[in-house]
Amino acid sequence: MKKILSLSLVFALTLGIISCKKESEEEPERVFTKTVERNFSNEFEEDLIQKAEAYYPPRDSVVEAAYSQMEIPASKYWFYSSFDGIYIPYAITKEAVEYYSNLIDQFNANKSDSFFQTAELVYSASVEFHENYLSPSANSRGEPVTPEEFESVYVVKLILEWEQYCGPVCAMWINKERIAVFDETGQLLDVFLDGPIPVPVS
Repeated sequence: MKKILSLSLVFALTLGIISCKKESEEEPERVFTKTVERNFSNEFEEDLIQKAEAYYPPRDSVVEAAYSQMEIPASKYWFYSSFDGIYIPYAITKEAVEYYSNLIDQFNANKSDSFFQTAELVYSASVEFHENYLSPSANSRGEPVTPEEFESVYVVKLILEWEQYCGPVCAMWINKERIAVFDETGQLLDVFLDGPIPVPVS
């Protein structure tokens, strides 16, 4: 009788260990989301957003900002660095938005094989008319710069936020802006906030 009880106890303990092991090895829930909004009231404003997303800064400035190991392409050079295989934007362009949007789609299509546990893209583009406009008083790094004054202009603001997380020591948060200023005819006057940005990682 004692022998049967001992065997039963060993069997129960073994099941408990296996059960605990399975619980500890459960795959974390993987959530990948995106929100892409382009807000405009008419075709003229829609065209301004498209122009703001189509503008590329001088390539030399991107090359200068890039890490030594980062190869900057001859065209569509919107990124200057990367972390965990994900590009970090120098400028917000249509290709940049598509890049992060496609990443979310790829992660959702291959959830079981994804390196990341969570990822999120939030992008918005908006247009406002200003009788008088003062450009940002800081650059992309947050360093102070002398603002510029404009009169009777349309201001297109692009904001891109990206978050990725695969554990306590492999996460990244991107918060990037671009401001494009156009005259009343839709002619591009200037672009602000392109450039390297502080990127928190862990």
